[in-house]
Amino acid sequence: MVGSPSAELGQAVTAWEARAAGAIAAVLEQAGARRPTEAARTLINFIRGFELERLVNTNLSVTDFKRRLMPLLQALCQLE
Repeated sequence: MVGSPSAELGQAVTAWEARAAGAIAAVLEQAGARRPTEAARTLINFIRGFELERLVNTNLSVTDFKRRLMPLLQALCQLE
């Protein structure tokens, strides 16, 4: 299926994710993440999961997102 719309979309998403992970990893490294690239991918997947959950549970808010995000960032960056 080389050249199909699905393959092209997959390549675009993969390229975007690599750029995003690189940028996020740079910030996480400055914040003290021991494995910034893995931490960036974890963060991207966390966000995707929250987006999917938000589609089903429209009552989720920014406050809910922050409440879940902060412990994850603390663990990834070993913040106190």
